[in-house]
Amino acid sequence: MSVYRATWDQIPANDADRKGADSATILFVEGEVTVRKLVARLLALNRYRVFSADNGRRAVALWERHCNEIDLLLTGVALPDGLAGQELADTFQAEKPSLKVIYTSGHSLGFASEEECVATENNFMKAYRPEQILAAVQDAIQNYSKPGTVC
Repeated sequence: MSVYRATWDQIPANDADRKGADSATILFVEGEVTVRKLVARLLALNRYRVFSADNGRRAVALWERHCNEIDLLLTGVALPDGLAGQELADTFQAEKPSLKVIYTSGHSLGFASEEECVATENNFMKAYRPEQILAAVQDAIQNYSKPGTVC
């Protein structure tokens, strides 16, 4: 498996026409600080508005303040404070059924919440490149039908 290692200067900005990207707001929840900073910067450089949280508790606080603005939840499957990404998605979608969701994971397969994702027939990518996360986000915003998984 190849691993993509990015530095701040290597994050590409996508100038391609993206319907709705200028107005899309993403709540990004990721416990790993380096990944969180790189992906948040990637999304911001590509004209998405991003709220980022390092755990589920902080994500809930952001949701409470900005739920009317948030279009997409991009969340880790497992989070540092024990909340699962699916718990966040279920809670937030109960309040806002139109919320789009993408799950990510850096853990090896076998993690209980990942097994649940597999059971729902979502796709897993264990290492994703910037262009893959951008494509997944763009697709979710434009063509969302059910939660997806990018791992």
